[in-house]
Amino acid sequence: MLKTHPKLAFDFVSTLHGTDYGDYLEIYVHLFSFEHHQSVAIKVKIDKESPQIESLVALWPGANWPEREVFDLLGIAFLNHPNLKRILLPEEWEGHPLRKDYEPYDVEV
Repeated sequence: MLKTHPKLAFDFVSTLHGTDYGDYLEIYVHLFSFEHHQSVAIKVKIDKESPQIESLVALWPGANWPEREVFDLLGIAFLNHPNLKRILLPEEWEGHPLRKDYEPYDVEV
């Protein structure tokens, strides 16, 4: 509805990122309507034990790379994403560096 309703027409994803709050993860999406010159922010809490949410790429293709970045660094799976794989770290990397419980390989670095 946010994209297709004529009085809303939020047609651009300006920000999509995730945060680890310790007990839960959160996705933040900021949408913008060029037609109406308005914006809206959406926050969704995600269970840390089963971190997954539906992908926005089908509605807003610009969410593709930000979702991959959040997947790579926080481990949140975006269901039905067309190419959900690591974007910054190598495929063999273990863990997700932006998680609060992440144990770095070399703590001295």
